[in-house]
Amino acid sequence: MKVSVLFFGMANDLTGFDREQVEIAEGERLADLRRRYEQRFPRLRELAGSLLTAVNQEIAEPSLILREGDEVAFMPPVSGGAGDDFFRLTRDPIPTHDLARQLTAPEDGAAVVFEGVVRNHSRGGKTLFTSRWRYAKWRKSAGRFAGSFRLTASA
Repeated sequence: MKVSVLFFGMANDLTGFDREQVEIAEGERLADLRRRYEQRFPRLRELAGSLLTAVNQEIAEPSLILREGDEVAFMPPVSGGAGDDFFRLTRDPIPTHDLARQLTAPEDGAAVVFEGVVRNHSRGGKTLFTSRWRYAKWRKSAGRFAGSFRLTASA
């Protein structure tokens, strides 16, 4: 049977592709598929402690038995800080100054905000857009797995 496998973030960088169809055996578990990719791409094993796996847009346990047509995603979490998580998904510009002010307490010494910039070229071509986190189905159901996409801060 076949499943679709998606690779985000560092998993995409390590495999060199963002998706593929793979033939798996009946009764194969998510952990088996993950091991298969770790054997094929040994550096994925280095991400084992932080790489999230999801099946059909839901964070999944390694023991989950895969089924024909499942969509499996390998992606690193985006997180940090301590205490309660604070996150918001948006397509709008992120008001980092306002967020830093909301997330700091009087006893904090400082707040650090990082805003990323992509380079103007990649793999010999001009960068026109970034698609690393472009996965519309996940954004629609973000409440179920919001821990995968976090904007967090800590002093």
